[in-house]
Amino acid sequence: MAISSAGLLSGSSAGSIASLYASQGEGGASALRRPVEALARQAEGVKVRLSAFGQVQSAAASVQSAARNLQDAKQVSTVAETKKAAEAFVAAYNNERSALASVTAGSSAGKPAGVLADDGRAQVASSQLQRTVTDNAAAFRDAGIRIQQDGSLAVDAKALEAAYNTNPAAVTQALSNVGRAAEATASRQLSSSGSVGAAVNNLSNRVQQLESRQADFQSRADQSQRAVEAASRRYGFGASGTGAYLGIFGL
Repeated sequence: MAISSAGLLSGSSAGSIASLYASQGEGGASALRRPVEALARQAEGVKVRLSAFGQVQSAAASVQSAARNLQDAKQVSTVAETKKAAEAFVAAYNNERSALASVTAGSSAGKPAGVLADDGRAQVASSQLQRTVTDNAAAFRDAGIRIQQDGSLAVDAKALEAAYNTNPAAVTQALSNVGRAAEATASRQLSSSGSVGAAVNNLSNRVQQLESRQADFQSRADQSQRAVEAASRRYGFGASGTGAYLGIFGL
């Protein structure tokens, strides 16, 4: 049914029709912006977890490197170099242990839980690192590396030097055994299917997916906003009266 301009004029003013059109356009843009904001929050949360796993990944790589040095004859050719290599390994091990403890800690005494407290992959990585010590306790002891009460490691410099001066081959062999065990653990953690490597890959992919969806919604929201602005310029939503109304409909 055709509606004349007179009929339209009798039912609504140009200003009210224009305002309704603008309101609907703004509502559409606003509806598209909401998922953009939700996706941004999700992406930020994933990035926080990714950053935590990234710290563990870096620490595990340091353990891997230090463990390889324990197996390198050039790195343990003198008592001073042996002590240096052992101390570097202990520092790397303790650093990864601290990183894992920090991100997997539960809430206590008003302190919030660690970022990865509920992440099974981080818990697995922590268990793997600890088993490196418990499963090779004799080798650590023979290498002059003491397992402390809290689970961290420390070099017993005097014991290491005495053992090295008495039987350097036995000490270097013990350090090599420690290095092989620790390197195997770190390599397993860092592999593409490992507790750390897989987590980093999965979280990185998740961030990309969320950001891609965010960009898509943002583009649609921007297009909607531009359409509203273009219609506003074309129809003069700020105007009112019969002249403006006729201008909207080309009458």
